[in-house]
Amino acid sequence: MSSKPSWGVRPLLLCAIAAPLLLGACAQTPMPTPTDQRHAAQIVDAERRFAAAVAEHGVRDGFLQFVAPDAVLIRKEPVPAVATLRDEPEGRIWLDWYPERIVTSAVGDLALSTGPYETRAERSGQRSALGRFFTLWRRDEFNTWKVAFDAGVSTGRRDCAPCLPGPAQRTRVDWTWPSSDQAASTVRDAELRFELAQSVGDLAALRQALHPDLRVLREGAGALATDDAAQAVFALARWETTDRSPLQVAASDDLAYAYGTMRSTTDGHANWARVWIRSANGWRVLLDWTDLPAQK
Repeated sequence: MSSKPSWGVRPLLLCAIAAPLLLGACAQTPMPTPTDQRHAAQIVDAERRFAAAVAEHGVRDGFLQFVAPDAVLIRKEPVPAVATLRDEPEGRIWLDWYPERIVTSAVGDLALSTGPYETRAERSGQRSALGRFFTLWRRDEFNTWKVAFDAGVSTGRRDCAPCLPGPAQRTRVDWTWPSSDQAASTVRDAELRFELAQSVGDLAALRQALHPDLRVLREGAGALATDDAAQAVFALARWETTDRSPLQVAASDDLAYAYGTMRSTTDGHANWARVWIRSANGWRVLLDWTDLPAQK
């Protein structure tokens, strides 16, 4: 690949020194500890090296360097990343991204990274497209962070080259921290209650399950927050979960995710993923993704 993302070393803004600048995370979650800060900085570094590998070796080979042996990607359905990537021809696509938000478990074995990405035809350098990615990172037995799950949405915006801001504008990372309070119920209970509420259209129960810093990723709309995010979740009421992966839970029992498929009697089939975080009020959905378009 001829183009390399300009990452540089981006300083992390901590809640303690930049509370007015962050997007509400500091008001909702505890102050980060030095251990939390180290884990988050490791994810930023892993994303930097991941992007550099893709720029140097191409999307397929760059991804193969960073995905875990059991990693999952989304195509028409969840698929094993390694086998899928090895079977795909190397495309001539330029890809750039960077994290805007990092969430790590207290013990540093599971992390969420999300932010904007840009794709472009490498040969012409035109037809840019902008989207939002999210990646679940897991620390392996060799103490190395590997991609466990990766998906995203397109905003539908094109011909905006360059879509992403330059390096000087990539210096802020928003951090969210799990609560140290013990949750009254398990995340598995929370996921099952959420699925039931979604299938029967119980909007009150769905709202109760949402974290104040919720982000919702929808095709054609990018990342939604606050009331728009809640409405996007409510729009999937009456969808029924047809398949769900085993929940992947941090050893500190404060961060978790699941993914699967769902169906609607009127709208067909879709893929979904949710990231859960333990808050002072129990387990709450921090990120909700499907590959369905945003509801108008």
